[in-house]
Amino acid sequence: MPKKNIAQNPSISYKTTYHSATGIYETIFHNGLKLLVVERHHVPLVAVLLAYRVGSVHSTPGTTGLAHFIEHMMFKGTQQFKKGKIDAITQQLGGSNNAFTTYDYTAYYFNFTKEHWGKALEIEADRMIQCQWTQREIECEKNVILEELASNLDQPTSFLLEETQQFLLKQHGYRYPILGWKKDLESLHAQDLYSFYHSYYAPNNAVLVVVGDVEVADVCSKVNHFFSKIPSRPVQQKQMVLEYPTDTKRRLTLYHQVSVPEFAVAFPICTSGDIDSYSLDLLDIALSWGKTSRLYRRFVEGERLVHHINTTSTPLHDPGIFWITGELLTDVEPHTLETALLDELKKCSETLMPAYELQKAKNILATGTIFSQETMFDVADKIAQMEMEIGYKELGKLQKFLNQITPKHIQAVARKYLNPEHSTMAWMLPKKAPTAVPVIQISTDRPIAKTCKPNIRLKRQSWDFRLNVKKHSKQHSMMPSVHHLPNGLEVILLENPVLPEVVATLHLKKLFGVDPLRMQGRAYLFGRILSEGTLRHSSQEIAEALEFMGTGISTQYNEIAVKVLDKNIEEVLPWMAEIAQYPLLDETALCQEKRKHLAELLSFEDDAQYKTARAFDCMIYGIHPYANPFYGTLKTIPQITIEHIRNFHTQYWTPNRAILLLIGRLHEQRMLSIVEQHFGNWKSTPLQEAKFPDISLAIKPQELYVPMEKEQLTVYFGHLGIRRSNPDYYKLLVLEQILGHGAGFTDRLNKKIRDELGLCYNISAGITSSAGHEPGLFRAALATTPQHYAMAMKTLRQEILKIQKYGITETELASVKTYLCNRVFFAQETNDALSAYLLQCCCHNLGFDYLEKFPKIIQQISKKEVQKVAQQYLHPEVATTVVAGPIHKI
Repeated sequence: MPKKNIAQNPSISYKTTYHSATGIYETIFHNGLKLLVVERHHVPLVAVLLAYRVGSVHSTPGTTGLAHFIEHMMFKGTQQFKKGKIDAITQQLGGSNNAFTTYDYTAYYFNFTKEHWGKALEIEADRMIQCQWTQREIECEKNVILEELASNLDQPTSFLLEETQQFLLKQHGYRYPILGWKKDLESLHAQDLYSFYHSYYAPNNAVLVVVGDVEVADVCSKVNHFFSKIPSRPVQQKQMVLEYPTDTKRRLTLYHQVSVPEFAVAFPICTSGDIDSYSLDLLDIALSWGKTSRLYRRFVEGERLVHHINTTSTPLHDPGIFWITGELLTDVEPHTLETALLDELKKCSETLMPAYELQKAKNILATGTIFSQETMFDVADKIAQMEMEIGYKELGKLQKFLNQITPKHIQAVARKYLNPEHSTMAWMLPKKAPTAVPVIQISTDRPIAKTCKPNIRLKRQSWDFRLNVKKHSKQHSMMPSVHHLPNGLEVILLENPVLPEVVATLHLKKLFGVDPLRMQGRAYLFGRILSEGTLRHSSQEIAEALEFMGTGISTQYNEIAVKVLDKNIEEVLPWMAEIAQYPLLDETALCQEKRKHLAELLSFEDDAQYKTARAFDCMIYGIHPYANPFYGTLKTIPQITIEHIRNFHTQYWTPNRAILLLIGRLHEQRMLSIVEQHFGNWKSTPLQEAKFPDISLAIKPQELYVPMEKEQLTVYFGHLGIRRSNPDYYKLLVLEQILGHGAGFTDRLNKKIRDELGLCYNISAGITSSAGHEPGLFRAALATTPQHYAMAMKTLRQEILKIQKYGITETELASVKTYLCNRVFFAQETNDALSAYLLQCCCHNLGFDYLEKFPKIIQQISKKEVQKVAQQYLHPEVATTVVAGPIHKI
């Protein structure tokens, strides 16, 4: 690709260069601001991300959490954009925005259509130097962050990892939680925030990334216009105290409100960009990615010690950590897992990884690199991360580094970093004896399947950060082709040539809620074992074939889905067809999944949101099957037999109930021929439709309080909702955006309860998302500490009543209309999104011109109609309230 000479005009004080290895244009302005641009023209969308080289690592004892606190405050207003204006403008222009804080940097981003992306620059330039915060706003947001911290502490795994990191590191800034420590947050003052803000928020400490349907010359001109007047200034350089591993094992044991023991093993590793980091990435994949990974095969499938186990290699700007985390099965002792795990890691150090296994890991990494480039934001985020840690140009070296890695390199990093003498072993154990669960006997005469090379062409995947999108690729048609096989299978094909990938989804319609009362969880278990072998191939053979291509197959009770590189789709479709038609549905596989799922159900008992949602559904739906727990219970799961599972397949998995969607870079006629070859003989059977009882709105309010040892109360409030076919669906869609589902803090509940009063971190309310063939729910959800509960609930009810009594404003209506109409472009950005959209069109008879019809429908909605549906469909006077958490403190 030829370089563009952007600086031809002598009056322009910047110069743009093109980095051919990454496809990125780089511009450095006189004040030190670095701009990185990638042009992608396939959809009219643009992502703008501004990253500052400051993160939680820059905190000091007593001021932990400052970087994250500033991230929140950056939305609170400037001289030009007063409080609430940033979110309001973003929604009015049909975009979205957010921010995040990491250990090493903080980033702010906007997603807009191509007509409006420049507004992001105007906002970011203003708040780089012009933020203004009142003491009241600071104290209010402090409450919000304390609520966020409480929510984080209520997540056992997050709590374990945070405590382990603090135990491992004694001096380095990575030991500080990103959210900060509660005592530090409570004592922070306005001067602390302003001092931190002025120390790090400068153009010479920032990198601006723009990705999308733009021209680089126009981007440079706009950036120069908005940022050129901002002067550079000295930036504090914090000296980090590096901590190196000792020769002493460390142990940490915590007792927490959990039902199943959880563990975390931490090994100090290298920095990002270190040559060893690439070998560690591949070792990470080989250990825990997919069913053929070493730890899954041994500890989940083989010795059956854990419910799940994961590894994560996280090199950072300074030395990072290699994590091994997981959750035991209910009858396994911690020392058993420890001994076996150290033995497995010892094998990595003592023996060379087979070349086949290494190539598979490389293929998985290559494929993931391509899949991670689907959205404009995905690309911007990756560029920013690389630039913050090691420099964006390293993206162009990935293929070179990874191609050079050999089994000896893998063995060397295993010896160097995964040394038990340098490890920190942390356990989170139940405070009290866990609930007893039924013992599931599993046959031991079925040996662990040996790793086998599948009978496929062993292709080497390649990765290239530039192969993502052809530079001037045009926007493509959203109109798919539809075909029906003689057996009733509906086939939907949509060519999207942007990325070299295809998303394939086989969906079975109308299967939710069909489990009999005493077989709750049957459908869920069916989905879990659907891909555990067929009558022709073992589970291991299927997994090896797919994972060597860099992908895996996902199965649910009503779906088989896979995302694959386009060159491999012809090999994947036969596997999908075989799994759908000839699943083994093996007794041993079922027993193993039942055993794992019982441990999972115990974990759910520690999850306040799960318990709240389950109780809420049960109270509202009553005798309707939707009241039944989809995942089953500790009582029903053991009673499900393999015959029940096989009957589910025979009764419901038939081609005349199925839709096969293929979206991506494909050849239509070739795909149709392959589909006919492999799915054409699938025999149809008469459809058996589930009959659901009628259900009506409750006639009086109900309340349920579930005691749990948590920091926060998790609250669900609402009642029966509507069907998707309801003619008022679109009016309710507008209503919920204004009430509790808007972008940022534009909706009334977020604006009042979170942003103005600081009573919670998360709150939402909606009625359309759960609407289906059966009635969904109107549900408001929030999490808050007990001292804020009464005021939060009072305000929630008041906001609903205000809309019913006084209606909405013209400004609110116009803003939401623009937002919703522009969101249709984001439904076209990825193949996954396109697949979900087309599936909705099929299941609800919307027509494939829905994206064209939708904006016209929305634009016709009036203020009076929104107020009317608020009065007709919202009923706070008979709402059900479910609260889980420390209810004794209310």
